[in-house]
Formats: sequence, C-alpha cells, structure tokens
Amino acid sequence: NDYETFQECVCQSDLKAVMNSLGHAVEAGREVLLEPQVVGEEVDGERAKLTIVQHGQQVSLNLVREGGRWKFSLRSLQEDVFAEKAGTRVTALARAIERYRQDRGRLPEASTWIRALRERDASGKPFYNFNGMMYASHGDVQRGNVEDLADPWWGEYVYRPGSIDGRGDFLLYSKGPNGADDGGSGDDILPK
Repeated sequence: NDYETFQECVCQSDLKAVMNSLGHAVEAGREVLLEPQVVGEEVDGERAKLTIVQHGQQVSLNLVREGGRWKFSLRSLQEDVFAEKAGTRVTALARAIERYRQDRGRLPEASTWIRALRERDASGKPFYNFNGMMYASHGDVQRGNVEDLADPWWGEYVYRPGSIDGRGDFLLYSKGPNGADDGGSGDDILPK
C-alpha cells in the first residue's frame, strides 16, 4: 500500500519494469502519474484488464478486486510475461524443428528432439541456440540434462511428431501456467 515498503520488497530492475508498465515515473522515492489514456477495460467478476496508451505505447494492466478496491496484480503481470516468453520460445523451437526437417528430411524423434536440435545443419549452424534456457529437474536427474528443457513455469515442453490433429504433422507446446498436459488446448501455449 505504500511505495517505500513496495520498493524494499522488489529488486530495482523489477521495480523499474513495474513502474514503466504502470505508466509511472519514480522520482526521489515518490510516484508521479503520467496520465495514461484508457482505451479499454474488461471486467470478469473479481478480475479486470485495463488497457492504456501512454506515449504511443499500448499496455494492458491486470487488476484484482480486494476489499472492494481494484489493485494491480503482480502475479497476473508475471503470468502475462511468462506466457509471452513461452509463446516466443515454443514458436522458435517449432521453426527449428522445421529447419531440422528440411535439412535432414525427417522430424526429430520424440525422445531425443532437444538433443537433435543441438546438432548442426549443413552450414554448421545449430538448429537452435539453447544458451540461457532453463532445465527442469525431475527426481535424481541433474539440472542441465538436455532432455529436460523447462518452460517459464518449470514444466517440460511437449513435442509429439506425427500428430494428426489438423495443426500439422507435429505438435509442440508448453503446458502453460497450470502445468497440466491438456493436449495442446486449455492454457497450453502453442506456436504462433
């Protein structure tokens, strides 16, 4: 409820990102509203999304109602950032699988697809650059196992070659925020 407490609980880079996304400037430990223009709002019970335009940039803010007041939801902001990151990553992985198929004449095997995308194409370039990727840890498997690539929620990406579901001849997706394998539906995140 007060900026000083908030500032103590959030690292500076996150604080700056939150303030930028809120359309605020922070000067000498106080907030100054930069008067964004509201261009849309959606209310669904105790949750809402407010769309604003500030300095020509459109931003969506997630809100929750607590104690009769609307409050900014950091968790929703995090979920939006994670969903965007997972969508970008799964799209790039799908493109790498397509490059692999063009180069090798077949899709990678389901059990070794991540290892296959680390291989180099005819020009010597890896099909996918996995630098900076997160890896899941399951049971006694050490973090960093190339077959346990993790999405932003620490769930594994799902790859199924030979899918016959109208979405192509392979299916690739993140299990999304709930971590449940919904077969590419529900909150699962598919390539764009």
